[in-house]
Amino acid sequence: MSLLYCKPTVRIEELTPGLSHIIYHTELFVRHCIYTPSIIYITSIDDSKHGIDSRHYKGEALDIRSLNFSNQEDKERFRSDLELSLNKTQSTRKFRVLFEKRIVKNGIISQEEHFHVQVAKGTVFP
Repeated sequence: MSLLYCKPTVRIEELTPGLSHIIYHTELFVRHCIYTPSIIYITSIDDSKHGIDSRHYKGEALDIRSLNFSNQEDKERFRSDLELSLNKTQSTRKFRVLFEKRIVKNGIISQEEHFHVQVAKGTVFP
């Protein structure tokens, strides 16, 4: 079982229906997940710098720290399983979970590596 926390610097300008769905279902998912770290950190919502058309600025995305996962296999499994869980109650795939900024240089993983969870581009939620 894992717990979902936010870094102290995380800011939410507006709790949209899409963001609410993401937070609620991610919380449910990590509470029942046995292969994740004991604490899952949301590292960004509507703060930090993101791409110009980022769903973060629309209140439809968040980032989750990946560096505290024990191995690459658990990271890939988390990405896939969380995406399935977010879309379980949807008639179409409205949510995406991406694994971003994985850069390994001299055996060291970039500190910017993270999971990006968003309302899928081209869709509207609800």
